[in-house]
Amino acid sequence: MSEFVGWDSKKIENAIGLSCMTKIQAVADLVADEARRRCPVVSGALKDTIRTAAKKGEKDIWVIAGNKEVYYARWVEFGKGGKVGSRFMAKALRSSKARAKQIVES
Repeated sequence: MSEFVGWDSKKIENAIGLSCMTKIQAVADLVADEARRRCPVVSGALKDTIRTAAKKGEKDIWVIAGNKEVYYARWVEFGKGGKVGSRFMAKALRSSKARAKQIVES
């Protein structure tokens, strides 16, 4: 059991978390870039809102489109009033899977 002398589980957890978060952020950035590329453009306002975000202390990173002023992101994605959505976010995620896998496995 001598190999566990000085074991600091919190330090190890933080080091692993930091390593994982770096990769998760890289994947989120990849998906956000692809979403910007696929986003339908009328004024460019929606495309300009695509970003990644994380809550402090959380281990999740989100790719977000829209804000209070550009409230229609969900309608562009999913459709509204019988119109079919473009699904640009879903397509961005799907098309990024192979590269995301490479990032995670590296």
